[in-house]
Amino acid sequence: MNLTKKPIFKIWAFSFNINPRDIGSDCISTFNKQGAKNVMTLDIMPKPPGHRSPTTPWPFWPLKLKTSSSHQEGVERNWLINTKEFVKDKNGKLIALKTVNVEWQTIPGQRPQLIEIPGTEKTWPCDLALLALGFTGPEQTLANILGIKTNNRLITLLNLANTKLI
Repeated sequence: MNLTKKPIFKIWAFSFNINPRDIGSDCISTFNKQGAKNVMTLDIMPKPPGHRSPTTPWPFWPLKLKTSSSHQEGVERNWLINTKEFVKDKNGKLIALKTVNVEWQTIPGQRPQLIEIPGTEKTWPCDLALLALGFTGPEQTLANILGIKTNNRLITLLNLANTKLI
């Protein structure tokens, strides 16, 4: 391995990983290894408890906070935050994320509903954002824009030949 080559990535001043759990852990590690000055995660879900939750008894997968070696390398973790907008400069370069704090409303027999908390909007400076979409799946509007066919939880078919990214 030639260590004199420059890294593929630039050094990011403000790097965000949206969804910091299992998939996102790899993104956190990459940010840190490439010398990011500030690494943060934004998660739309509530912070899991530090112990197995009574809502996920055996044999269900345990819902509990996990801290991987990637998290230990350095990251600020944020919970119950929904990213609303990617802000670009006049040249189309990402410069910020607009977010809002959220809460989940649970009604028995229905899927939980995401509720935005008024007055909690925030703009975060950002040079690079990586998306690690998890178990709640992508929003239908994003799937429709990208021409991705989905079921109610997972992406089932991606036709890259007909996908346009703007």
